[in-house]
Amino acid sequence: MKKQPYTLKTINFYRDGNQCKVTFENPKGNPMKLFYGTQPNEETITAILGSTEEDSLEFTLSEKDGPYYYKLQEEETTLALFGERLLPLNGAINVRDMGGYTTDDGCQVQWGKLYRGDQLSSLDDSDVVYLEKVKLQSIIDFRSEKEQILNPNYPLSTVKETIQCDPQSTVAEAAGEAVSFEEENKKIVKNLEAGIVAKENLNGSGTAFLKNYREFVTSEPGKQAFGRMLKFLARPEHLPTLMHCRGGKDRTGFGAALTLLLLGVNEEEIIEDYLITQKVREERNRYKMGLYAEHTDNKAVLDYLQAMIDTRADYIQASLQAIQDEYGDVETYVIQGLGLTKEEIQQIRENFLV
Repeated sequence: MKKQPYTLKTINFYRDGNQCKVTFENPKGNPMKLFYGTQPNEETITAILGSTEEDSLEFTLSEKDGPYYYKLQEEETTLALFGERLLPLNGAINVRDMGGYTTDDGCQVQWGKLYRGDQLSSLDDSDVVYLEKVKLQSIIDFRSEKEQILNPNYPLSTVKETIQCDPQSTVAEAAGEAVSFEEENKKIVKNLEAGIVAKENLNGSGTAFLKNYREFVTSEPGKQAFGRMLKFLARPEHLPTLMHCRGGKDRTGFGAALTLLLLGVNEEEIIEDYLITQKVREERNRYKMGLYAEHTDNKAVLDYLQAMIDTRADYIQASLQAIQDEYGDVETYVIQGLGLTKEEIQQIRENFLV
């Protein structure tokens, strides 16, 4: 069975089609029960999947009939509420639930309220059915207008509003105008070989991308985009919502990290969430590097491209450090840099924390 990326610190979820397995800590061999439901609320998760005195349970549950949410109990005490983080979509590989992360004051980000992902331009019919069961009310799109025109999202009947929050990322520009992967590969390689990137940055160090991640915090387009995002999240009628860009890595990576940071999630789990993208895109990245290699044998160019498609901890850490350097803490950044009020911050926390 394939392990779901980072369910909870003490719980792992595995799935192979409709066959599932959950593992958990049970060092004393206490009686455990696992329940499931289709709504992310403890009182509605009542259908029992099984009981055990071991540290795992296996069961059958149709993948496409989800989303599902689970409750692990010891006797009558609920030990954990959780969902399946990665959504089983064919046309978007990086759409996932941001629930389950814990805050420093003991709260948890609610499952089924906030999603992050890649663009929704290649969904198939089964994907649409699944996402409409999620009951998304809105979409936050970090892509540029050109990206949206070239690859429009598949329409979902439940979505009432989509807003554009384009931080004008320089990393996204190289590929954003390409109409196909083949054209994109040729264009990026040609531009790099022509000197679009300074020679001292044309390597695998990721220097250019560290700069881009800092600019999410410091640039005016970044402030406008992510300020608009947070103000949108402060309105409960927009939930559940999905934030996404093209691949769900850089712009979405920072948007998700900023939201979790404001909710009070610790930096370790924020980075863990960010790095899920590397695991999800591992096969795709190998394929992409093979395609790039068909157009160039320049090692510096290939190293740069590897750094471009990688999801590295130091990238998102550069953003988090920029917040610290420029503002001291996230709340000051959000108020002074992004223009939110304390009331809006409190409303965001009420919207997503349980």
